[in-house]
Amino acid sequence: MSVTDLELLRRYAADGCEEAFAELVRRHLDLVFGVALRVLRHRQWAEEVAQSVFLDLARQARGLAATTVLPAWLHEVARRTAIDLLRREQRRMTRERTAMEQSSTEPHTAGTELEPILDDGLAALGDRDRTLLVLRYLQGRSIRDVGGVLGINEDAAQKGISRAVDRLRAILVRKGVGVGAAGLAAAMSVSTGSGAPPALAQAIAVQATAIAAESAVGAGWLSVVAVNAPGKAVLAAALAVAVLTASYQTFRASQLGRLVRQIEESEARAVRGSHEAKALAEGLQQEILGLRARNGDWERDRLDLLRLRNEVGELRAKARARPAPSMVASGSLDPAEAALKSWAERVKHYKALAGRMPDKAIPELKLLTEEDWIELTKEPLGHSPNELDLEDPKVARLALSAARAKAKDRLKWVFSRALRGYADAHDGRLPGEVAELQPYLMHTHVVGPARSVEIAAGSVGEEILSRYRMMATGNLADQPAEQAVLTEVAPVDTEFDTCLRVGNYWVAVGGLQDFPAP
Repeated sequence: MSVTDLELLRRYAADGCEEAFAELVRRHLDLVFGVALRVLRHRQWAEEVAQSVFLDLARQARGLAATTVLPAWLHEVARRTAIDLLRREQRRMTRERTAMEQSSTEPHTAGTELEPILDDGLAALGDRDRTLLVLRYLQGRSIRDVGGVLGINEDAAQKGISRAVDRLRAILVRKGVGVGAAGLAAAMSVSTGSGAPPALAQAIAVQATAIAAESAVGAGWLSVVAVNAPGKAVLAAALAVAVLTASYQTFRASQLGRLVRQIEESEARAVRGSHEAKALAEGLQQEILGLRARNGDWERDRLDLLRLRNEVGELRAKARARPAPSMVASGSLDPAEAALKSWAERVKHYKALAGRMPDKAIPELKLLTEEDWIELTKEPLGHSPNELDLEDPKVARLALSAARAKAKDRLKWVFSRALRGYADAHDGRLPGEVAELQPYLMHTHVVGPARSVEIAAGSVGEEILSRYRMMATGNLADQPAEQAVLTEVAPVDTEFDTCLRVGNYWVAVGGLQDFPAP
């Protein structure tokens, strides 16, 4: 490596050089991915940690000290990030096996028991010892290369590595893991398992490009403000939005255009894997944008639901506390009881729509909770409840369509996590039939919104699964970002209906135009 890590990092920090950052990712991605994989034992989570670590590096590129040994820095950040993610997942999955609690009164032998605590042991070493072991074993560098990085000769590097191995071995023995020095060195050399996915480096580069663009635009604007006289502050503020927006859009367009050209040139040279890399990069970007857009909706829905629950609770409390019937004036009702009764009646009428129009009802409606029905009747079709006449056939069809859409909104996340669960259990492959997803509908080894959707076990049966079909074959990761992997087969109302679709990185409940051709 004729150009050092810090020189590459300075190029990226100063000029936003994409090639420099891509080279850093190429050099150290396997190290970071390996650390995360040892801690988490989950490839998807390890990929997320690797992206987070390199994005942290991109954000802190300007501030790292000149004496920083980058592999050691990345090792420590990856370990902390992976532990933080694991702890968050453990808090959310109290019934799952605690991956980090591996204690025993009896010494273990070297093997898979060593991997979860190997990085904890490395973290307990001094900075120099940890750096020596990371460079020599986790990155597989020669002793001469290790000495060159630290500015020492080969003999000093060899002695330092031997002492560091002995100190790490002593730490692990105190943790109840007995292993010899030779066995420990061998375990570190092979502990990373399979390397990071090839497409992961491309996805990290896409996001690092955006960070470099934002940093460059921000630095340029600060220099403009610094030379303005205090009396021109108002004018500077007025020009800020126009200058910043135009500069950012121009810079981002230039950067993204150059990135697209590089990807296309890479595809022409690559023998395998380039299409996967491009699809994954685009898919990740779409998923990030989609999650950001939906986050606001989820938060509003969550707050509305909490408020509705509070209102219902207050009404029920008032109803329980109302006077006995003999104490209520004849012919009058307690206001709380009247409101609760009115709400219950509206819910009852909505639930009855399926019975009135059985040809337009779907079995997914049973997935709706009482809170879902209350939400549907709160402002039905965007109107006050008193403004709608459910006896009108067209209004009734519209209201039932809204209920179907709400049920599909819950089911789309169930399908999303089931697809991921099936792929995880079958080497990334997709099922041939939707019915094969049945054992994975309650899959919890996922990250994101799909994880939090709760349904009763066994509530999605054959009558629901038969209404959907697979639209793709092969591996889930190979699917184009825009292609639906699973879709609803046909509408039950040819005028008012919605179509559920699930892709690799997205889920949606769209319109009639989204149904597949017969």
